[in-house]
Amino acid sequence: MVLKSTLGFRMTRRLVSLFVLICLCLPGCSHSGNIDIDARNDGYSAVSGDSRSEMAPTVQPGDPDDSGDTRESDPARTAESAAEENAGSLSSADDIDLHAVDETGRNYIFLYNHEEFSARYTEDNWKIVDSYKITNTDDMMIICQALLDLRPVHGRDMKSIRTAEDMTFEWLQHNLAYEFLPEDSPWRENAKDVDLNPADQGRTFQEIYEDRTGKEFRLEDILG
Repeated sequence: MVLKSTLGFRMTRRLVSLFVLICLCLPGCSHSGNIDIDARNDGYSAVSGDSRSEMAPTVQPGDPDDSGDTRESDPARTAESAAEENAGSLSSADDIDLHAVDETGRNYIFLYNHEEFSARYTEDNWKIVDSYKITNTDDMMIICQALLDLRPVHGRDMKSIRTAEDMTFEWLQHNLAYEFLPEDSPWRENAKDVDLNPADQGRTFQEIYEDRTGKEFRLEDILG
């Protein structure tokens, strides 16, 4: 769905982000469901179990589209178009050209969509600066796997090793927070970068907030 009004587009993104965040924070929710944020069309979709709920209206077979055509759509072509829209821009870790910038083994850079990003490693922690700019989950997983191949990070039990999938989930929590929090919120500034470490493995935004502040999560406190 293309929104011609920039203001309306931003408001829609924020409302969708708020909806997704509320869903993540409901009791019983966990990262067994995945949230996909498409980088190319800024589309949002929620995946929970085997059911997929798209956040944009779809044209049903036989319904008129924008051109007034009432012919039934081709299911194969529709599925192919959806796959193309949701596909990431990366095919492998080679595409990001991840490499060290000094001899410490701690400071790296990688390329994504013609932009250079900084990735810094400290013990059991990968920090991606300006991570909020990367929103496609397929690409995020490729980037996380590339980092893990260089320097593994322990899980919360300090015995297991984190996976690209659960690191991507943590990254998404930061992206959601950055997307919907007010611009003057100190939490929004913190959310622009992601630290992938043992402590936050599998945690939702609600859990991270309560751990950092020692307070019960309430939307009104965050929204101000």
